[in-house]
Amino acid sequence: MAAVNLTGGPAAKAVLATTSSPQPVATGREPVTPSPSSAEPSARSKKPTLTKVFVTTDAKAQTPGQTLQLKVTGRLSNGRAASLSKATFDFHSADPRVATVSPDGQVTVLAAGRVRITVKVTMNGASRVAALPLSIAASATPTPSASPKAGPRRLRVPATMTNMVRAGGYSGDAYAACMKCKVKTGNPGYYRETYFRFDLGAVKVEPARIAKIVLHAHMHVDDSGDVQGRAVAYAMGNDWTSGVTFDTRPPLSNKLGEFPPVDESGSWVKLNLTGYLKPKLGGPASVGLAESAGVGVAVGGLSSKTVPYLEITTR
Repeated sequence: MAAVNLTGGPAAKAVLATTSSPQPVATGREPVTPSPSSAEPSARSKKPTLTKVFVTTDAKAQTPGQTLQLKVTGRLSNGRAASLSKATFDFHSADPRVATVSPDGQVTVLAAGRVRITVKVTMNGASRVAALPLSIAASATPTPSASPKAGPRRLRVPATMTNMVRAGGYSGDAYAACMKCKVKTGNPGYYRETYFRFDLGAVKVEPARIAKIVLHAHMHVDDSGDVQGRAVAYAMGNDWTSGVTFDTRPPLSNKLGEFPPVDESGSWVKLNLTGYLKPKLGGPASVGLAESAGVGVAVGGLSSKTVPYLEITTR
């Protein structure tokens, strides 16, 4: 058996020399911490802010009865397009009699004229405003040929205003450009009337050439449990605005006729109003709708895809 050297001779000293940790060299200076690379982004770098906003529409022309969707875009301080997914929008119409705008930027055109639509966009504490001027032309109704050989033509005149009024606890509320206007009698708290206005000043046809004027409206029963209902048309004046309420409603006068009955599925119905509307050519004309059997009937309004219209047939 080989002997083990435990005396700390030269061999042992060599082993200790190679395994001992090196000692730091005193320099008299504090250790220096390396600074971050200049290529690393600073945690305090300033975020781009919203500097400009723009509001546009794809609609080439605007006429009463039309709805159009606004598009809002923005630009950041670094020149890039802004993502407005987390922004808030505040739309405003300078003249709600001409056009209204919903919180999501849908414009409903009510009448001919000029109106300025503005939007305030707020994002990350910064707010910017953009405006879109609209020029609303009268209903584009074609003028029939004056030639005596010209055959019958049908002209369509959409409603320029549709409003509903409601009794009871809602008698002070206005329902301008209602999507689903309604008529109903019976319980006084649920009584409703609906009004239509048409611009017959845009119809450039001699009264002698008018064969008939028919009102078309889309209706359906809106009360559960009722099978059929019908609306009744009345003569009325033009002294009402988009802000009309039940408390300020205009009076209905002569009964003009009853529409065909409708059910829950809904359909387009029509009523011949030639005798009432023909003398009103050249200006505005209003028609009031009510109901007499206590069955609620919904009627398509300006904010719907079924805007009521007049069909004028010429000789």
